[in-house]
Amino acid sequence: MRIQAWEIEKDLILSTRIKNYSNNFKSLGYYDLVYVEVDENENPIINSDNRTYSAFTSKELALRTKAPLEIEDIVSNNVEISHQAINLKSFMIGDLTFSLSDSKEVRFIKINPICFRESDSTVLLHEEVLIIPIKDELTSKYILTSRNESMALLAIKPNDEKRMGMELVFYCLTTKSFPDDLEEKEKALNKRIEELSFYSSRVPIRKGSSSILCVIVNLENSMEETAFIRNYKTMDKHSDVIFVTSDLKIKTGDLETIPYDGESIDTVFMPIINWQNKGTTTQSQIN
Repeated sequence: MRIQAWEIEKDLILSTRIKNYSNNFKSLGYYDLVYVEVDENENPIINSDNRTYSAFTSKELALRTKAPLEIEDIVSNNVEISHQAINLKSFMIGDLTFSLSDSKEVRFIKINPICFRESDSTVLLHEEVLIIPIKDELTSKYILTSRNESMALLAIKPNDEKRMGMELVFYCLTTKSFPDDLEEKEKALNKRIEELSFYSSRVPIRKGSSSILCVIVNLENSMEETAFIRNYKTMDKHSDVIFVTSDLKIKTGDLETIPYDGESIDTVFMPIINWQNKGTTTQSQIN
């Protein structure tokens, strides 16, 4: 099975390479500020791999990308100060992410990358990596999977999302995503569960009347669909993951069903908004 881009980026997280490595940030969310190297037109510069950008939680950390370092340098924080001018611009994480969503494939933002010497080459390790969704031209939706799986999203009009203040990112799974061979299919299902878990905690979602990562699971097999339904961690405290199954039920990560009336988009969205607001209120009371 081919190694996916997200698996490569996961392997480049510093804490997986260096025991007890301490990140230079406490948490990340949609509204946190980062510094990004930009060109003369103040557009973020894409890295040489053509799938990632670099962002820094402080300006000084940008220096760590300008010369290759050994593991010992990283552990001891022995970074030579570069006199090379670096043109940095501050962005809110969420605005940066969605401003870069014009690719045909999911891309990534490396947080506080370090240029690491690996054998005869160099690679950018990072403290964390964020996900840049695709803005699908046909449906105008932000998706984390192939555009070929997004046709069902045509029923949700962008004007309705905006009118009701919904902030949505979609992850779509259909039968055509998987091979016919049962053994290979099981491997592919497990890999997609890993992918969804990696994505859900790394994609920022703006705070709206409801902020949702919506997983569309249409596998025509209830057991396989249920395997995907669990409490995935989200990047922002104000966001949640919900699941829409092939029988058009809306479920939470606890396998609870959110009842709705399919008469109009309003009667679909309102139960989701009410469910999330109720959960937020309960959580604030606990805290």
